[in-house]
Amino acid sequence: MVLSKLIKVSEKTYNLLTEICPKNKSYNDIIYNALIQQYTEEEYLTDEEAEYCNKIIDNIEKGNNTDSYPIDTDNLDKKLDNLEKQKII
Repeated sequence: MVLSKLIKVSEKTYNLLTEICPKNKSYNDIIYNALIQQYTEEEYLTDEEAEYCNKIIDNIEKGNNTDSYPIDTDNLDKKLDNLEKQKII
């Protein structure tokens, strides 16, 4: 059963959907595949990355900061702006 609901989108969004939506796909397919499925099914970290992060967190909680380093937060916004301008982040 297909449930039809209306969602409001801007004209810009509508035009973008129209451009990327193949004729044999519905907007529902595009939205589901691009957003919902990825959000609900994709893992953001591999098992190895998650294990490493958990190890670092455990070490920090135990007071072992050998795998961490201090950062200088002075002018952080300016530094981030520069990285964005260089398209690094």
